[in-house]
Amino acid sequence: MFKDIFTNKKKLITVIIAAMLIIVVLVFGLFNMLDNDKNNVFKDEYESLNNVATEDGKKYPRVVIPEDNKIKYASYEEVIDIFNKNGDAVVYFGYPTCLYCRTAIQVLLNVSEETEISEILYLDVLEKDERYNELLGKLGDEFKTEQNEIYSPLVIFVADGNIVSYNKGTLFSQEDPYQELDQSQINGLSHIYKSGIQDVLNAMRNN
Repeated sequence: MFKDIFTNKKKLITVIIAAMLIIVVLVFGLFNMLDNDKNNVFKDEYESLNNVATEDGKKYPRVVIPEDNKIKYASYEEVIDIFNKNGDAVVYFGYPTCLYCRTAIQVLLNVSEETEISEILYLDVLEKDERYNELLGKLGDEFKTEQNEIYSPLVIFVADGNIVSYNKGTLFSQEDPYQELDQSQINGLSHIYKSGIQDVLNAMRNN
């Protein structure tokens, strides 16, 4: 009798453990699906404008965003917390219809695939909330436009809560946002981004 009870308890425990493992796998899979959905949203936001006419009769520059890109949508609160909590991060400020942003994000994502950085935080500066001005204050005058808005495209590299490097716009040599960068320009912008990412990775390793 006791042996049967013990055997039944073992079976019950086995079933419970198996059920818990299944739940963990399902939850993990759900989170992955949600992450992939967000990545695809970013991809669709930018790629849907490829060759679409702009207000001045030209066409938005074409971009190709990887499906498994490292973009993570961030809130103003999350970005502010990076500064308040001595965090380390790469943050991209932009929006899909920004012509120079389309050049910047293409190069940034390509560079990110060559590094160990796990994510790039993305803040669409057109999607303002009540903490917009607070973040603007955290960034400082260097990153404000004449209209007192966050400059874009802007990529900042934050280590221990401090901006250790950044890049505003793309390159001075890119005078026409409709014109694709030549290989020399791509190499130059890639170097800037790769150097900044390395600063963040070094800070992460030291923490």
